[in-house]
Amino acid sequence: LGAAEQALDLSRRRDMLLQAGDLYRINDRPDVARRLYDEVVAADDSHDVVDWRVLYARSSVRGEAGDWAGAEADLQAAIAVEPDRPELLNFLGYAWVNRGERVQEGLALIQRAADARPDQGYIIDSLGWAYFKLGQTDKAIEYLERAAELSPTDAEVIEHLGDAYWQGGRTTEARFEWAAALELKPDPAREASLHAKLDKGLPATPGASLASRP
Repeated sequence: LGAAEQALDLSRRRDMLLQAGDLYRINDRPDVARRLYDEVVAADDSHDVVDWRVLYARSSVRGEAGDWAGAEADLQAAIAVEPDRPELLNFLGYAWVNRGERVQEGLALIQRAADARPDQGYIIDSLGWAYFKLGQTDKAIEYLERAAELSPTDAEVIEHLGDAYWQGGRTTEARFEWAAALELKPDPAREASLHAKLDKGLPATPGASLASRP
C-alpha cells in the first residue's frame, strides 16, 4: 500500500486511481478505496462517461461500509448501461433477497444471471440461497449442491449448503458441511459463525415469510 500512496503522490491518472482503489479494496481499506473511486466517477461524469466496472467496484466498498443506498444506486446505474451483465444482476439480486427487499425481483435477476452463467458457482449459490431465504428448501438444496460442486473451495458456498441441509432436517449432513467449510480457512467472522452453528445448529427462521413479499 505504501507503493500505491507514493504513486498517487506523483500522478492522479485515471488508471493509477483505479489500480490503487482496487488494491485498497482487496486489502480491506474500503474507506480509502471509496475516495479513489469517487474521484474516478466524478471525472467520468464530467466527460459524460459511465463505466460499469468502476460503479461495480464502488458498490462493493459502499456495501462494506454500510452504505446500502449508495451501493444499490451504483449497481442500478451500472445495470442501466450493462443490463445483461451476469455479475451485476447477481450482486443486486442477491443483496435484495438477502435483505428481504424486492425479493421476487431479486430472484428474477439472479435467475437471469444463472441462465447466462450456469458454470459459475457463486451465481448458482446465490440462486440456491434465494430459495433458502424463501423457505423453498428442496430447491435450495438442489442449487446449493450444484454450487458446491462448481466451487468446492468456497467456504461461503459450503456453509450455505450446510444451512439448507439443516433447514431440511438433514442435520448430520449439515454439520459435515459446516466442518468442511471451517477446513477452508474462512475469514474470522465466518469462522465464528460456523463454530456457533456446529455448537447449536441454526435457529428457527421465518424465511418462508419472504415468499409473500414483493
